[in-house]
Amino acid sequence: MIRIALYLLLQVAVLLGWGCLVQRLFIRGTSRGMGPFMLVWLGWAGLVALLQILHLLLPIQGWMQALVIMTGLGGLWLGRRELVTTLHLLDAAPQGMRRLAGWSLLAILLALFTGYLVLGPDQRALSYDTELYHLGIVRWNNEYPTVPGVANLHLRLGVNSTFLLYASLWNTGPGEGRTAWIVAGFPAFLLCIHWLAVILLDRSRGWAWRSAYCLLTLPYAIRLLAHTEASLYFDKVALIGALVTGLWLLHLGWLWLGEGQRQPNEREGPSAPTPSDSGTGHLLVPLLSVLVLNFTFKQSLAFHAALAGLLAIGLGILQLRRQRIPMASGVRIVLGWGVLPSLLLAAYLINNAFLSGWLFFPAPVLRLPVQWAVPVADTQDLYLQIKSWARSIGRLDLGEASVGEWIEPWKKGFLRSQEYQLLAAALAALAILIWKGWTGSRFITRTGGVRWVLALGVVSLCNLAAWFFTAPDLRFADGLFWMFFGWMGTFLLAALLEQARTVQTVALGIGLVFFLTVSGNLFPRYSPGQLWSIPHARATATVPYPGPGDALAENRDPHIPTVLVPKDPSSDQVANAPLPSTPYRNDRLRIRTPGNLRDGFYMVEFLPTASKAPQDSGSKLESRESSPQ
Repeated sequence: MIRIALYLLLQVAVLLGWGCLVQRLFIRGTSRGMGPFMLVWLGWAGLVALLQILHLLLPIQGWMQALVIMTGLGGLWLGRRELVTTLHLLDAAPQGMRRLAGWSLLAILLALFTGYLVLGPDQRALSYDTELYHLGIVRWNNEYPTVPGVANLHLRLGVNSTFLLYASLWNTGPGEGRTAWIVAGFPAFLLCIHWLAVILLDRSRGWAWRSAYCLLTLPYAIRLLAHTEASLYFDKVALIGALVTGLWLLHLGWLWLGEGQRQPNEREGPSAPTPSDSGTGHLLVPLLSVLVLNFTFKQSLAFHAALAGLLAIGLGILQLRRQRIPMASGVRIVLGWGVLPSLLLAAYLINNAFLSGWLFFPAPVLRLPVQWAVPVADTQDLYLQIKSWARSIGRLDLGEASVGEWIEPWKKGFLRSQEYQLLAAALAALAILIWKGWTGSRFITRTGGVRWVLALGVVSLCNLAAWFFTAPDLRFADGLFWMFFGWMGTFLLAALLEQARTVQTVALGIGLVFFLTVSGNLFPRYSPGQLWSIPHARATATVPYPGPGDALAENRDPHIPTVLVPKDPSSDQVANAPLPSTPYRNDRLRIRTPGNLRDGFYMVEFLPTASKAPQDSGSKLESRESSPQ
């Protein structure tokens, strides 16, 4: 547990240092007001872009980890003055309040950290994806650079997740084989401390609206942290990034459309910076970068990244016009916003092209004319299986089905979910805001006006519509429901309440109500472990099913060892084995010992449910080392 804590703190320090370096490279002028958490996300985007470029030629090995750590710590030293300037966010609060808030934050963080360490990451990774699929990709990244046509060997290896690439950075040296414990809870923990810092410590102008958004979405952050387990499942990481960009978009509207346009009085906190303070708009570079980073984490957020990015760029251009900046200078500024996001996106697309021959694999979009490209039919079939599985867990025949064929069973589950409650509350708030805005009331101009409310509402509804018609699994979009609820709830509170303290108090009450609805089974099962050690993942686990006389023997490749696995088609789990069995599979697929291409491949064939492995060999897991004898 102590080593896990040290790894998490080291990640924060390294990414913060990288954020200071990226800020110096890509953001001209002063960045007064860019807090440490914005720098952490900015550093994460910059580091991932660099890792993708390096991994085109070199595997992720120990020397690279050491270089990244030393560079990050050096960036902390170089950016120490910029970090000190972020303390101006506390200038508006009395000294006694700052001291109390600081100690309260420290106590809450210690409680969260202790609970996370005791209850979460000390457990052994039980997910078959972590054991063979996710961890296999991590080990591949450790041993090999990008290899053309990997997806042709095993379609799931075509997944080009930058989160798994980042995880592979920590899977070297002392962390080898322990990645699922080292990086699993980092994004959720980062989100929790970010939200608590905004709620307790931020007192610059507009703090009430930012605090309200964080309070309304804090239950989701706590639930993510409490449910942390040793896994490399990365869907939630992208949703965490979406929530963070939601906070920045909310602040942009307040800053450039609402009350942020007027001058502060003596009783208010320090003003937040405008584009002229930072030359290129200190918010837009990290905002656009994290939107692209979320897409590289999870391709299903492409629609959200595109809509939110266009909205932010349009708002920035509008602000530049208000400042009467010359056309040539304005074009240079706008292009400057996109340098880092474009670099990150280009590196991702190049890696995807090398892995699968498609720019947006597994989506069947933009196949390249290269020899190793995955066939069109296989890619389309894979995409349809993903859609089928999301529409009805366990079904593989709903990819091209009409809405009427799958909506009824899906609706029964959705109407019982908390996401349905969030959607209903957000839609009610949006309706009230639109009605009050279009009837001539000026009471919501403080947060950007009815047009900004409507713009964010349209973005949210378009995101949810795209999710519904592609892969409507709540695991892929629960964070988007929370973001929609946080936006509309914040606008409604800002419209109805005058006092900032009242806004925060009411938001706290609403957040507590939703927290109570998710508090059931909030914490994972306690699994005691040693104080210092971190469990080590098995290299691979299989259920051998020997039998040269069985019916499938004539279809095997004699040069490839075969592992037969009993499969229950009604579940998302292979019987008695942590082998992959999701819509990403084929009935016959080739797997390798993770991290070791030279040892060849095994052929996996999925048997009917009725088939059972012999008790002497097939019912027990056999752990293999990374280099089987």
